[in-house]
Parts: sequence; C-alpha cells; structure tokens
Amino acid sequence: MLDMLRDKYISKGLFLFDRGYDRGIILRYLLRHGLNFIVRSVGVRHVDYKGKGVSVSELCENYINRRYKNGGISYGYAQCFIKVWPLPLSVLNVVEIRICYIFFVMVI
Repeated sequence: MLDMLRDKYISKGLFLFDRGYDRGIILRYLLRHGLNFIVRSVGVRHVDYKGKGVSVSELCENYINRRYKNGGISYGYAQCFIKVWPLPLSVLNVVEIRICYIFFVMVI
C-alpha cells in the first residue's frame, strides 16, 4: 500500500501524518525512500539531541530555545536524529508550534 501511495503522490508535495505514525514501519519506509513528510508526533517518542536521548515533549520543554512569535502563535525548532532499525541515524527537524495554550509537535 505504501508503494502505491508513493507512486501516486510522489510529485504532488509531501506526506502528512497524525500522531502514532512517527514509529517503526511507516517512518522507516519514509526515510528509506527519501520522502518528504510531516508527522504530528507523540510526546513520548524519543530522539537523539546533541548526543542525548530525550523524549519529544522533554525536547520541547527544555531544549528548543529558538522562539519566534507572531500574535498568539509561537514556534521553535531543533535539529535531531532518530534511529529506526535497521537504517543508520537519520536527521529530523522537530518543530513545536504553540497557539495560545495548545501546542503541536511535528517531525519533519
């Protein structure tokens, strides 16, 4: 099924997934095929940030220090790495967006 989606939509932009798709088989497929994607992440997912394993929620609370503000929206990002077996370490960008008191975390 993933091959069918890739073949049909590869030239139309990027793939967008909601929480839960930032694990195992889907993420491995996207990284292996070099596809562009955004995944709204689960806060307990772990990434490697500057050599230290941290959860995405910990990364957003304690490490993302670049805050950009525009009205009631603020956002920041951090470049991280993730290990999805059997692939080598892959580069990810974690973006946190806060709208008032609601925040969204995306892995790009």
